[in-house]
Amino acid sequence: MDSLTTRYAVKKFDSSKKLSEEQLVLIEETLRLTPSSFGLEPWKFLIIGDQGIKNKLALCSMGNKQVATAPILIVLCAKDHIGSKDVREFLQRTMEIRQIKESVLVSLKKVLYGVVWARNLNMWLLGIPELVFGTKIFRQWQTKQVYIALGSLLSVCAHQKIDSAPIEGFNQKKYKKILGEEISGYSPVVLCALGYHATDDSFATMAKVRKTKEEVIVRI
Repeated sequence: MDSLTTRYAVKKFDSSKKLSEEQLVLIEETLRLTPSSFGLEPWKFLIIGDQGIKNKLALCSMGNKQVATAPILIVLCAKDHIGSKDVREFLQRTMEIRQIKESVLVSLKKVLYGVVWARNLNMWLLGIPELVFGTKIFRQWQTKQVYIALGSLLSVCAHQKIDSAPIEGFNQKKYKKILGEEISGYSPVVLCALGYHATDDSFATMAKVRKTKEEVIVRI
């Protein structure tokens, strides 16, 4: 409860305070172990500590200075397209890790291919190329999955007393151009700056503003 109560979106980071390798490994595992619908994991996460790259990204981040000043910037990306190849790879990985035969996954296989084929069929019938209009229609599912990862990351960081700042204000196209091949086939969705807040960040001592439990929680 203390972690949930004291965490906030940092406005000013202390660039001199770095994260340890142990903390970075924890962050990596937090992202890797994030749950996703069907377990398809339609994402990629870039953990950026290179100051030069952060400086370039900061120029197309709508004035969000945390992008450059935070020791670590995480770019959470959604996969542009989910197709049959993704389903095959998921099923194969499941068989290998759980040491089971393909026959055990017949029902799941049918459901997954049905979902993929239905999405593609809708695209063809509508006559809308996914790469042109997909961001608003066909990529919504992938984008929602990425926000599950962001939620997990914020909670774990709060528990470990690592400060954070989730950021949506940035130019996705310019980010994709700067990051290039590192996110080929993926699109940046949301950012998360990590580190420790500066002592003069006035937001660190402000009371948390939330609605009352009675306003947002209903027990039935």
